[in-house]
Amino acid sequence: MHVVEYRERFETGRPVTVHFVRGTRASPMPAPGGPDHYQQRLEPAGRYMVHNPNPGALPPGWEKGVVRFESPLVLPLNTVPGGPIYDEHSWKVALQAEFGGKTGRALSLAILRAGYDAVVTVALGQGGRPIDTREIVDLTGLHGRRMTARDIIQGGRRGR
Repeated sequence: MHVVEYRERFETGRPVTVHFVRGTRASPMPAPGGPDHYQQRLEPAGRYMVHNPNPGALPPGWEKGVVRFESPLVLPLNTVPGGPIYDEHSWKVALQAEFGGKTGRALSLAILRAGYDAVVTVALGQGGRPIDTREIVDLTGLHGRRMTARDIIQGGRRGR
């Protein structure tokens, strides 16, 4: 699967430069035992962002920047086009299942060890055709400094 957005091609394992915007304030976690509408209890740890090379003026609490991923993992936001984003077919459920039920930091480290330095989600249109990117998770900052998936695999596994 791949999608081209703002002249950047997003494809698993293919290097890509992302001009991003992101909120700098952490989203509140759901209350213990309460509903988890956005599946935050399942999601990987990392720096969440969206691809937007021309964001214009940003409100307080938002930042823009550029990051290069050497080997992103690109997957559908949800495998059922037109359905709800966060259900049993979401990217968060798929990643948790693929990586042995891990969540949070443990899930992110497992994804890095598998050779990926980011997760890029892609919305699907009619017939399952990729439309555009949605959530992007930068996994490289989990060690207090930018690392690539190659660094993790080759022994730079500080802070496990």
